[in-house]
Parts: sequence; C-alpha cells; structure tokens
Amino acid sequence: MQPFDIDLVYLWVDGDDPKWLEKKRQFTGKVTDCSEGNNKGRYVNNGELKYSLRSVEKYVPWIRRIYIVTDDQCPAWLQRDHPRIRIVDHTEILPEEALPCFNSSVIEYFIYKIPGLSEHFLLANDDMFFNKTLSPDYFFDK
Repeated sequence: MQPFDIDLVYLWVDGDDPKWLEKKRQFTGKVTDCSEGNNKGRYVNNGELKYSLRSVEKYVPWIRRIYIVTDDQCPAWLQRDHPRIRIVDHTEILPEEALPCFNSSVIEYFIYKIPGLSEHFLLANDDMFFNKTLSPDYFFDK
C-alpha cells in the first residue's frame, strides 16, 4: 500500500470539435487548420485518450483519481459518472481574464486549483501511454 494518494491529470482537447475551432478562430482572428504547420498533431483527436486511460487501468491501477482538463468538451465515449474520472473545465481553474486559453503552459500553471487534487499527482497528455507495470515509488520517494 502506498503512503499517500496519487492522482493523474490529463490535458485534453478535441481539435476536430467545430465549437472549439470557432472559439479559437474568434479569439485568434484566423481560421485554424489543425492538420497543417506546427499545429499538426497538437490538437488533432486520434482517440488516444481512450487507450491512455486503458493503460492506466492495466499498468498503474493505484492511481486514485483521474482528472481530464479540457475546454467545455468531453469525449463522447467517456462514462461521465465513472467514480474515478472527472472532467475539469478550464473555467473551474483558470481566472476569467485568462479565458479562453489555448496555451497548455498556462493551463498547466493552474492545475493546482483542481478541487480535490492530491498533493501528489502525475501530469499527462492524451498521447502518453503506460506500457509496463509501474509502482508509485517509480515516480515518488516515500
């Protein structure tokens, strides 16, 4: 048994969502084609979050809670009432003057404001997968 709770925080966006694309266009003043330039792969939703979550269940099942930080989005396949998974909207953690926010560094700065987040947590993106069993002491000293 681990001596403290460990949570996992994902930053996630569905860059194919028309509502999100329109919000980004209004904010930046230009149409964003997420399939070109340095945006390629940055916002594209390849369904990786589903497989990343499966890797958590298989290889790091000791994770207490999983928080998915996103901008008014939720994967259609996600079981919203799952006891260990919670969607966290940007409006819950970012100050109003920082919204909307498309800068992951800014979002990362405010994750400490996630209600109920353990002092010990891992930060991930949806394209990160666990591929072998790991114990908490791989990440934290006791």
